Amino acid sequence: MKARCYNPSEACFPRYGGRGIVVCDEWRGSFEVFLADMGAKPTRAHSIERKDVNGNYTPDNCCWETQKRQQRNRRNSLIITAFGLNVQINDFCEAVDDDRQLIRTRIQRGWSQEGAILRPCGNNHGDHSGRLPVNLNKLIAFVGAATQTFKQMLNQARAA
Repeated sequence: MKARCYNPSEACFPRYGGRGIVVCDEWRGSFEVFLADMGAKPTRAHSIERKDVNGNYTPDNCCWETQKRQQRNRRNSLIITAFGLNVQINDFCEAVDDDRQLIRTRIQRGWSQEGAILRPCGNNHGDHSGRLPVNLNKLIAFVGAATQTFKQMLNQARAA
C-alpha cells in the first residue's frame, strides 16, 4: 500500500501515487492504527480495497475484499445504466444470465446499452438463432417493469 503510493520505482506507482493516491497520515505512521481501523484480514483471499478507486487509503474508503470483488471496482469497469440501473456489467450479467462479451463488444462499438442488451443475435459469428443475449424473465425480475421506457423496450424485444 505504501510502496504503490510513495515509491516511484514500484511498477504500479503510476496507477496509485502517480495519480495522487496517498495513505492517510494515521495509517502511514502506524501499522497499529491501521490494524485497529481495519481489523485483521478475514481470510487469505482478502486484500485491501478502496471503495472509490480515485480516493485515498483512509478508514472510510477502505475495506477487505476478495480479488473477484476487486476486479469489479476498477476505473475501466463498464457500468450499466440502461433501464434506470447503475450496476457493474459483471453483476448485471450474472443476474440475468447475460452474454457479457457480446454486450460489452456491442457497447464498445457504439451501440446503446439498451440495444446491446435487447437486440436479438443474428448474422454475427454464425449465430442466426434470433435469441436475445439475456434471459428476459431474469431481466424482468432484476430490473422490474416499473418504468414505461423499460416496458416499451421489453415489448419491442419480444416482438422481434
